[in-house]
Amino acid sequence: MNPLQSFVLAAGLLVGIPSCTTSVATFSVASTRNFDFTAAASYEVDNEKTVSNMDGQYRAMLFFPFQEANMKEALEGAIRKSGPGCVGLSDATIYEGSVYTGIFNAFWYTVEGNPIYRR
Repeated sequence: MNPLQSFVLAAGLLVGIPSCTTSVATFSVASTRNFDFTAAASYEVDNEKTVSNMDGQYRAMLFFPFQEANMKEALEGAIRKSGPGCVGLSDATIYEGSVYTGIFNAFWYTVEGNPIYRR
């Protein structure tokens, strides 16, 4: 096999990289903050707005990860994106994703949900 054929084969393998995203969990209420269930009447869900956040880990082959994927950080980031007064997410779904190339690998968590605000 000549060098050009090797390059075309390697490029073709990289283009056909498999990636996967799967749903890990679905929650009615998800939060990393203190949530007072006795004051349930003071919470309001914004069903018009959906927030999303991703936290990932990227790794080169045979090296330590540059960043660590963390489900809690993905959830906390989505709550922060919702603005002040947000204490959690309603109808939250957590996804786990990955891409494997052999040289460069990526793993991530994505959290989506409707923000819950305290009135």
